Amino acid sequence: MMDEKEQQRLMRLRGALLLHVFGPDREAGNADRYRSLSDYERRIIGPWVEHDMNHILLSEAGVEARGVGIIAMTQACGDLEPPAESDLLPTPIEIAQRLSVIGGVSCPTRLKARLTDEGWSTSRTELGIQRAIDSGEIELDRDWTMRLPRLRKDTGSRS
Repeated sequence: MMDEKEQQRLMRLRGALLLHVFGPDREAGNADRYRSLSDYERRIIGPWVEHDMNHILLSEAGVEARGVGIIAMTQACGDLEPPAESDLLPTPIEIAQRLSVIGGVSCPTRLKARLTDEGWSTSRTELGIQRAIDSGEIELDRDWTMRLPRLRKDTGSRS
């Protein structure tokens, strides 16, 4: 049985994945983005997605799940410090905090988008992510999935 903290993390992850595939308001998804998800990520959003060979659609329950996930991510952001003008790079801890907000598991593109939306430049974000991996604050799997180290257990990782 999952504790409340784990439920919140999964809610944020589900919201981030649905937002990535469907955007903030669409019911038709981006097929390329859906295909880019790992098997683990597809299982997370599977109950809320309907698809055939040509279309990826968000069910009514999926629209609600996306909204709940977005609210959960917004609430989790309340404790985060925004980047200051003098910040040269996001620190490894700041990178890990942002990864935590989107559920603790992400592809590089989603994590980078999260950081650039907050105001860091793309190049600084990319270097910050590399440093977070080097320091061990986040882990990079062979399939390019990034995750918080404590989430290693049974998440479908192939490393």
